[in-house]
Amino acid sequence: MDVEQIAAARDAHSAADASRAGQRAFQRIADLGRPSVCAINGACLGAGAELALACTFRVAASDPAVRIGLPEVQLGIIPGFAGTQRLSRLVGKGRAKEMIYTGEMIDAAEACRIGLVNRVVVKDRLIEEAKALAMKMCDKSASAISLSKE
Repeated sequence: MDVEQIAAARDAHSAADASRAGQRAFQRIADLGRPSVCAINGACLGAGAELALACTFRVAASDPAVRIGLPEVQLGIIPGFAGTQRLSRLVGKGRAKEMIYTGEMIDAAEACRIGLVNRVVVKDRLIEEAKALAMKMCDKSASAISLSKE
């Protein structure tokens, strides 16, 4: 998200409306009813991180360019798309608090270690691995649905 868009908000009501629109969009992703997978290859910050957090699974490239976090707090902006709640559910309240309060941006290995991403893979295989994970999870989901209907 462009910080200029936030600065361009006419008033508190329009800013709140924009935040609610983002929350609804990301909640639709979280509520898809099927697993969703986000492939992370580079900076995954702010609203991008919140989008990744709305997905069921996250796969990151083992690349030094990968950075994940909510650095907008360093500008005095509170993440507004429910990423703070999703982050704490994934990594625990203590670790989430550290990341949220400081705007810390972590690399792929650390993100995997704390449970923020599910897999770290070689950059050249990122999309293949993300697709494979999505297919595997959809197959498991479909099997669970068909079993529960029998």
